[in-house]
Formats: sequence, structure tokens, C-alpha cells
Amino acid sequence: HWGYEHFRPMQEEIVDDTINGFDVLALLPTGGGKSICYQLAALLQPAVSFVVCPIKSLMYDQKQDLENAFITRIQQITSDDDGEDKEVILRRYSNGKYFFIFIKYILF
Repeated sequence: HWGYEHFRPMQEEIVDDTINGFDVLALLPTGGGKSICYQLAALLQPAVSFVVCPIKSLMYDQKQDLENAFITRIQQITSDDDGEDKEVILRRYSNGKYFFIFIKYILF
């Protein structure tokens, strides 16, 4: 579905452990394929995934990549959203509308 024929090193183990209910902390290098690990694991479980992202542009890119793969039950919450927009997103989340919610995290 994502256009890959096989997993990169450690990806399959990360996804397997996650869907089998283990707590997983996955440390992979930049470009090592972390996104596919949490995306696939989240889609294989009956749950909403909150993705905390430190970089807003990365969040927008990942949302677009998922939508390009026809995974559309996705939303993001950033400082660009006003209070009313955030309330609508949270209400829709409460009604089970989303698989993923990307949240911009700011470190102080």
C-alpha cells in the first residue's frame, strides 16, 4: 500500500511488538522509516493514534502522504488553528472520525 516490497531493518519487529501489545520505544535514524512503523501499527489496531510532532512541516507532509495513500481519517492540531477549529476536531475525534491526530509539540 505504501509502495515498498519489504521492511527496512527493525521495522517489522517494531510493528509486530506494537500490535502484540508490547510497549515499544523505537529509535531509528533520520530516514530510517519510523513513520511507517507507527502508521501501520495504528491502522492494524482499533484505536486512535496521537502523533506528537516537533516540526509543523513534517506533520503536514505526513498527513499529505497518508492522504495520498487513501488514508483519509486524519487531522492535525497546531497553533494555526483557532479555538473553534480545535473544538470541532476534538468533537469529531470523540465521535470516532479519525485514525490519526497529529499534534504540534513545543518545547519551552
